[in-house]
Amino acid sequence: MDEFTELGDFDGLSDAGRVLMLPYLEAMVAVREGRSSFGAAVEAAKSMARLNQYLAEVEKEHKRQQKEKEQGDLDLGLSPA
Repeated sequence: MDEFTELGDFDGLSDAGRVLMLPYLEAMVAVREGRSSFGAAVEAAKSMARLNQYLAEVEKEHKRQQKEKEQGDLDLGLSPA
């Protein structure tokens, strides 16, 4: 969970936990508002899709940072001949 929090640039474990629980919380709110269980499931699916999109962006950024780090590790500071 700590790595997820760091990679996702969250404000802490509580913030990361809220983001992970949000699809289910939104589904519960939909049911409390009188929507059917199917409507609640649709709401959860939409929220999960938004979360997946965010996680894909986090993964892309992490790979970019890793590539930059690897490039920095390979740079020996030598002038080209």
